[in-house]
Amino acid sequence: MQFGSASGQYIETNTNLQAYQGIALDCLAPVAEDHQAFVLEPPEEMPYLNSVLLEHWRDRGKSVFLTDSTAQSAERTYHKLAYQIHTAQVQYSREGRRTLRRELSLNIGVVLVAASGEVLHADTCQGAFEDTLHRHEVVKRESAAFPETVGMVPASRWPRRYLEPVMLIAVSALTAVLFFHLRSASPDGS
Repeated sequence: MQFGSASGQYIETNTNLQAYQGIALDCLAPVAEDHQAFVLEPPEEMPYLNSVLLEHWRDRGKSVFLTDSTAQSAERTYHKLAYQIHTAQVQYSREGRRTLRRELSLNIGVVLVAASGEVLHADTCQGAFEDTLHRHEVVKRESAAFPETVGMVPASRWPRRYLEPVMLIAVSALTAVLFFHLRSASPDGS
């Protein structure tokens, strides 16, 4: 499954983490499009978003500085792009017997401040991603190190959990009984 970003770059969305990166790129890339150099002030949560953002902007020839790598004089020279994560959520819902619908949502607040202190852009971006996957693939898509990538998987329905195993055992037992009964009742009397 491919995730398209606003800039035309495509990110493979195998994991929830990669889907969040694609959403963040869609939300934040257009804000800095007209600026060649700026300071990026990322939040502490979801640090994996920074790598895809920095790579995107540097591939386009932009000079991007992180707040912890610049002197205060450099912060006064360049525009500052700050973003905050308001909500990040993964939800799974039952799609079919063995398939789930995966829905990710990410709400980002973004502020672009000029070197003079003037607010050039302030907005909230609500991004979403959804697809369908098999129940057994959920573990491969989540990362225990980042709780926002983990969602609650709906439990199997009671017929699937209880009735199906009982029926399988009953059918197996009936097959064994019929096999031995028919074998002992053979026409040659042996």
